Amino acid sequence: MDPKVIAVSIPIISTIGLFTMIIFLRRYHNMERMAMIERGMNPADLKTEFRAMKRRERDPFRFLRIACALVGVGLGLFIGNVLRMIDFLDRGGIVAGLVCIFGGGGLLVGYFIQMSMQNKANFTRKPYEEDSDIL
Repeated sequence: MDPKVIAVSIPIISTIGLFTMIIFLRRYHNMERMAMIERGMNPADLKTEFRAMKRRERDPFRFLRIACALVGVGLGLFIGNVLRMIDFLDRGGIVAGLVCIFGGGGLLVGYFIQMSMQNKANFTRKPYEEDSDIL
């Protein structure tokens, strides 16, 4: 296929796909509400349950773990690209391997920071303690 045809068809197909997805989501949402009404349930009660789930207390250290993992991934990318530039190891997997290693190291650092902060503040609630009764 000609690259120009592909370049023109990608936005057209993605727009058609987006509108089709919206139509089907609305249709199935309406079907779900009608089924609830037929069974004698109130669809408004479902919304209050979802809002209560959103207001539930979340893990306060989730952003710390995400930040440490992203710093580790960035460091792995940097070191991998430096090693490739100086032709130390010119293999394709070195960057991917270093990203995984440093990303995991970042998660470990985030875990140890979290544990030290919990010990200092006598933080007794375990992460996701309230979520255990959902499963």
